[in-house]
Amino acid sequence: MAEEARRINAAHYFYLLKEDEESLGLLWSKVASDGDETSSQLGLTGPLTMGEARADRCMVLHHTKGGANDYCLAMLPNLAAIEVIDRSDNGPSRQGWLRFLARVDDFRTLSLEKGVSLFGESTLLVIPGGGDGHLIEEAADLVGSRVNASGMTGLPIAGEAVEPLPDLGGAYLASDLKPSLAGGDGCRLFRFPAPEPSSVSYWALAAADPEAMVTNLFPELDSRLQELTRAASYFRQQRESIMGERADIERKVGALLHKQVQTTSDNEPNTGELENRISSLSRMFGLLATDSLMARQADTRLGNDLELLRQNLTRLMDGRPGSRDEIGEYLLNKYSAELDAVRTVARDLDYSRQNAEAAIEVVRTQVELLRAREEAVIQEQTKGLLKQILRLQEEGLALQVAAGLIEFVLIFYYVLLSWEHIIGSAAAEHLTPFTRMLPILGIATGAALGTHFLARSIKNKTWRNPGLWVTGALLLFSLVMLIIISVTI
Repeated sequence: MAEEARRINAAHYFYLLKEDEESLGLLWSKVASDGDETSSQLGLTGPLTMGEARADRCMVLHHTKGGANDYCLAMLPNLAAIEVIDRSDNGPSRQGWLRFLARVDDFRTLSLEKGVSLFGESTLLVIPGGGDGHLIEEAADLVGSRVNASGMTGLPIAGEAVEPLPDLGGAYLASDLKPSLAGGDGCRLFRFPAPEPSSVSYWALAAADPEAMVTNLFPELDSRLQELTRAASYFRQQRESIMGERADIERKVGALLHKQVQTTSDNEPNTGELENRISSLSRMFGLLATDSLMARQADTRLGNDLELLRQNLTRLMDGRPGSRDEIGEYLLNKYSAELDAVRTVARDLDYSRQNAEAAIEVVRTQVELLRAREEAVIQEQTKGLLKQILRLQEEGLALQVAAGLIEFVLIFYYVLLSWEHIIGSAAAEHLTPFTRMLPILGIATGAALGTHFLARSIKNKTWRNPGLWVTGALLLFSLVMLIIISVTI
């Protein structure tokens, strides 16, 4: 039977990160070895990211046929997908789907034993034609039994809690597909409810010609949804952590502001305590700024992923008046609500950040006022000290003048007595008072002033002092005069 004539009963998709080439190689080897041909020996030579040339579409790199299954290794924009396609001759039925899912479970077990890290999984049950109502109900019942048996589909994402089943108002969601994509009018895509986060999702496709949908078009949509689901779950946990941190910070900021309001003259904090408060508020402001940045990054990521999902839905869904699109409506509403929640958190963080910044300004203003008050007190104390110093300087100046006068009188008196003793009293009496006093006056003046100029020169370590030289000359001249007068009498 030609390949294009072989019916498709179901398909399962293992999604992995494109960068994880080791896991890709291991899982592809295990899956493809199930075929009858030697395609399991196909080496994954060359870069596995060669699909980047058409990064907006699904690109099949390897395709191999088995007895009952086909296997495809495909590259999607951000993920790699290993497609296991059931082409058994029995046709779609509950028992056939169960046998296929059991084989998929074996592949999963083997992959986990080899340490393969799966990003996510999806199962697509295929119903021929426009959709047999009985088969659709069989598919819904089968999925429900698997979900209820284990409480989840497949393995949950590590570290994440499992949410209850969504209330969809029915057993499944249905959307009409574009007739050109799946073999004519009446083609529909069904999505069955499953707990989130879960690594496996369940779908059904009713189509006359499901080949393109199964191999290419559905993985494009599903991979986008896998990424968006994982991102939304991660950002939801991040959001809960951020909101808890924000509540704690707001409580601390409120407590600090309450202290500011309750401050009185008796318990007024000092500058050091206020600076510690500013330091604490600054750390809180930094945490809020970091959280705000993460919220905006989540906003950008979810917004971009949601827009890409909308584009994929537009590409697949019928969109004509009267057509049914429960899947698109549910998914877009659900993740739009997630995006709105992220944006609300970002706004709340901005508000809290502004409150923290305002609190910092309040405490900083109080510090400045307290410092201004302390500076005013210091200035008053300095002013009083300067007045006291000025008074002491005036007193010191008076004492210096008095000491200088006393020094002058003592020098004048002792020089006069010493000179009269040398020349004798009789000789001194023959001199006029002017002659007797003039040289003594010069010596006393030169000695009294010279000692002060000499001390200044020693302090400044320089002899370039005009006063010192003038008083020295006066002292020398007066001594010469005294000697001349003593000799000539």
